Amino acid sequence: MSDRIMDAHVTQSVFFGKAIANYAAGDSTPGLKQKLVHRLNQYHDLYKYEQAIVALPDGRPILSTNDNFIALDSATSKELRNKSNTIESSYSDIYFSEYYKKFQLDIFAPVIIDNVIKAWLILQIDPETFLFPLIQTWPTPSKSAETVLVRKDGNEVLFINELRHKNNEPLSFRIPISDSSVAGASHPRQDRHN
Repeated sequence: MSDRIMDAHVTQSVFFGKAIANYAAGDSTPGLKQKLVHRLNQYHDLYKYEQAIVALPDGRPILSTNDNFIALDSATSKELRNKSNTIESSYSDIYFSEYYKKFQLDIFAPVIIDNVIKAWLILQIDPETFLFPLIQTWPTPSKSAETVLVRKDGNEVLFINELRHKNNEPLSFRIPISDSSVAGASHPRQDRHN
């Protein structure tokens, strides 16, 4: 994911970051919006992001590579509100978007001018086209080996990706965290973040 975070650092470009900040502040220079959308589309097309969005610090979107874009998904809005005091680029957990009816992963990069966050660049990834196919492959022939993504969710282990030998949708299979007979349950029990 570090290469994807680096993609988001485009906001630290003096010219691009300042242009976004000016647009966010209401600059109506002819052609500014088109130039910004063109630049966002370059990242969208080159790095295969599902969508690139610029939002104000309060979460209101002001630019998007999607002509039909209306609003941020509630999960994206919540994540953005939680980032109000940070100046670091970061990414969300994989989640199911109720708005788009599919799985998503968001990368957030602040647009900072004079030590003030003026806007956020949000790069959205479809994990079903980028991440899940990558982890479904195994480097050598094997009948049982697989890579799994898990996270602790309350007293359960949530399997983020599809499992090789179980018919499940991503983010749908859970086991009790106390179940020591399942390999995926052992690591999340060691919660080092709480």
